[in-house]
Amino acid sequence: MRAPGLVPGTEKYFPGVLLGYGFLGRGLTAEVTLKGDRVKAVVIMSDSKEGVTRAFDAYVEYLNESKATLQISHGSRGSGLHGVDPLFKGVVLQQFGQYVIGFTGLKAPRDGDECIEGWLGRLPKE
Repeated sequence: MRAPGLVPGTEKYFPGVLLGYGFLGRGLTAEVTLKGDRVKAVVIMSDSKEGVTRAFDAYVEYLNESKATLQISHGSRGSGLHGVDPLFKGVVLQQFGQYVIGFTGLKAPRDGDECIEGWLGRLPKE
């Protein structure tokens, strides 16, 4: 079963410089159709929760230094983020175990909220 909205054949693996940001480490991207627009799905991977938390925190620090609009939340799954990246427009990210999953290129960061739930369900359980 495919992930919701996935554009087949667009999946890419990055062994250490995801989205051009070295602090994000390794991960996957894919093109996704979301609310009629094409955006990028992002999966940040680490061998531990601590590693993915460091990557998430480094991204938050980068956005803060860039004076980006940003909203952070903390819940039972981990940290979440809604913001505007200077390069990638609207961004939504959600930590889940040793992963962070999200979308970039959104018109508004909240546009990815519904789809992110379907993608989170596809990640391996802890």
